[in-house]
Amino acid sequence: MALKDPIRVVDRRDLQTADLDRITRAVQSDLRDMRRAMKERFGADFDSTGFPNPDRETVAGYASNVRAWLLNESRRAKETIVDLTTAGATKAVAQHWARGLSFNKGVLDLSVTSHPRSLQRLSILDFAEGAEIEHMAMLIPSLMESRITPGGLLSKHVGRIRTVAEWQAISKATNRDRKGLSLIFTLGMHHNDPHQMLPVPASLLAAALAEMKRYRDFLLKRVQRWNRI
Repeated sequence: MALKDPIRVVDRRDLQTADLDRITRAVQSDLRDMRRAMKERFGADFDSTGFPNPDRETVAGYASNVRAWLLNESRRAKETIVDLTTAGATKAVAQHWARGLSFNKGVLDLSVTSHPRSLQRLSILDFAEGAEIEHMAMLIPSLMESRITPGGLLSKHVGRIRTVAEWQAISKATNRDRKGLSLIFTLGMHHNDPHQMLPVPASLLAAALAEMKRYRDFLLKRVQRWNRI
């Protein structure tokens, strides 16, 4: 009887859908506890609608993304182990590969952050439209500023204030290959775009324009300095 390769064999039970109902209930319970604590701390000033309970489909999407990342990264490592063992690699070669073993954390980060960003952008857009705010300023989270490059797409727009229609037109032109989808208020201007939008009421437009100019000038100077290092 042929022996099964312990590396390549996949237990089908590991690929079945997780108990999403149980996971969803646990997440919703944690959020209820947090809302209760926030309400006790801030009283009437706390708006609980800012912490909605995720539905089952949302949790399923996150679980699917994480599961796919774990499966793909572990499979890649296992296949390399099989290649090393069947090809008769030397101990030195195997040790060199093992010491340099790493997983692509960027893919995991993309999987679990892109959709929350999209939801937040849509929520901000809904708020702005409900409040009849026409202008939006583009900002970049401070932890993501190092991803900006001189002459890149985001560096052209960060710190700018435009109307919602103007932002959508820019996004449509940028994403022609995506059939004109206005992605700026969903998945962003490009793959793994970290930007967020700040609604600017008409009464604050003049002051915001001046502040955003200072923000943009200072940020782009830092970007230039980072790229010289």
